[in-house]
Amino acid sequence: NTGIKITNNTFRNVKKNCVNKFYYQVGGIEVSGNQATDVRRFLCAQDIKGSGDAKYVTHSNTVQNTGEAYKGQDDAFLVLNSSDVAIDKNKAEGFLNGIHMNGNRNTAVTDNTLSGMTEIGIKVVSCAADITGNTATDCGQYNIATYKGCSGKLENNTYDLNYGILDDGGMKRGNNTLAGHDKEPDYFLIYYHETDTAEASPKTAEAYFGGENFLLRAEELGFSTEGRRFLVWNI
Repeated sequence: NTGIKITNNTFRNVKKNCVNKFYYQVGGIEVSGNQATDVRRFLCAQDIKGSGDAKYVTHSNTVQNTGEAYKGQDDAFLVLNSSDVAIDKNKAEGFLNGIHMNGNRNTAVTDNTLSGMTEIGIKVVSCAADITGNTATDCGQYNIATYKGCSGKLENNTYDLNYGILDDGGMKRGNNTLAGHDKEPDYFLIYYHETDTAEASPKTAEAYFGGENFLLRAEELGFSTEGRRFLVWNI
């Protein structure tokens, strides 16, 4: 299948996925200019293989949950095990995650606007991708988060300081901008053990200074305070 375009449609009150794309092995696929309101998920794409310049393109779609029926239930855009994918200039509000990618290669996520997610604005797991020029704000967990051996650029994005950006995947992090500030503030990267055992794998969390004031509490890192009292950070 090639040259397929799904453009300028309106979706309302869809109980599952608006657009499904599975196992397409050539490029030239475009999903653009669509409007979706009160849907469980807009796009589910899996094992899509683009072909060089003939990418799988998802751009300029506006998807939002204004009611409570589907708010926070699923991801707005879910892309799995795919390559040569471009996701740009989309707007999403009120889903579980805005853009959720896992196992993708040669992927570009640019100039998207994501807000009001229950969990994460842009969630990237085990991907080779460039995450650039996006705005992610007002998310319940991280605005942008990468996990498990990612590569590519993470730069020129705008975010707020609810939980900021987590780069656990090890992408090349450039300059990003904290909303309301001229630039990204400096930050500490705190390494810690989530249990008392010596064998525990260290985890990380970012603590900012030079920006908004906020409190990094022990329970936000998953520490158990049962039977003990957390006193203070010592940096």
